[in-house]
Amino acid sequence: MTWVIILLISFVFISILAFIINSRRTHKKHLEHLQEELKTTKKQKTSQRKKPRVENRPIIRPEVKKTKVEPVKPTPKVEVQPKVEPLIKAEAKVKVKTEKDYSKYNNARAVEQLGLSQEEADMFISELIEQIDSEIPSLEAAINSEDYEKIESISHMIKGSATSLGSGGVADVLVDFNTYSKEGKDIQVLQSHLANLKHHLVDLKAQFG
Repeated sequence: MTWVIILLISFVFISILAFIINSRRTHKKHLEHLQEELKTTKKQKTSQRKKPRVENRPIIRPEVKKTKVEPVKPTPKVEVQPKVEPLIKAEAKVKVKTEKDYSKYNNARAVEQLGLSQEEADMFISELIEQIDSEIPSLEAAINSEDYEKIESISHMIKGSATSLGSGGVADVLVDFNTYSKEGKDIQVLQSHLANLKHHLVDLKAQFG
């Protein structure tokens, strides 16, 4: 009877040991996968910056000959009543805004789905902040030069990093930003999305700083 108990205890011990080893291997694979994703986004960023810039050639305008204009006798002034536009038309001229309430960024996804510890997940947030910080000047330049392809490419890249680690905050801002950039061409709307990104990046720094 004693040897049966010893065998059972040995079996349970070996099972627990095998489970711990397997969990560590899975955790290590998730960690390596996440590091590989961040390396890939950095490589994409480097390759984008190496694209040759097309120089804007100055526009040569034809010379216009000046002609003598005979003075015209002044005509009597006619008072014109100012035209009052209907309320509906006036409202149509209001600029489009993308202001939206976004929740705080939550990196629980990295802990639950990737098997990272909270400390490891927070460490990757520091790399995400650094990546967004480095890409904001490129986004501003692309918006100012109306380079819609580059706007879509950069927003897609950093969106992938943000959403793989968590949700809310900068992740949701970048989802809306990238979705609009695929078809939208309104510079004011794009600038509003960029302003939202800057605002929530400040919140992210305060939250995980």
